[in-house]
Amino acid sequence: MTSSSNELKNPGVKVSISENGTPVFKGWLFSKYPATHAISHPKYGFTLVGVVPVPK
Repeated sequence: MTSSSNELKNPGVKVSISENGTPVFKGWLFSKYPATHAISHPKYGFTLVGVVPVPK
């Protein structure tokens, strides 16, 4: 994944989430567009709520 600038206009994270060793979700979460890669799980919901940028 690349970006056209270093500005945090739409931060995202690639995650892999499992429950008891069974994959539940694998993909991207974006803070501005939480429904872009929404998952359907009967017990859990996942949303990217914050970002801590890497120091320059």
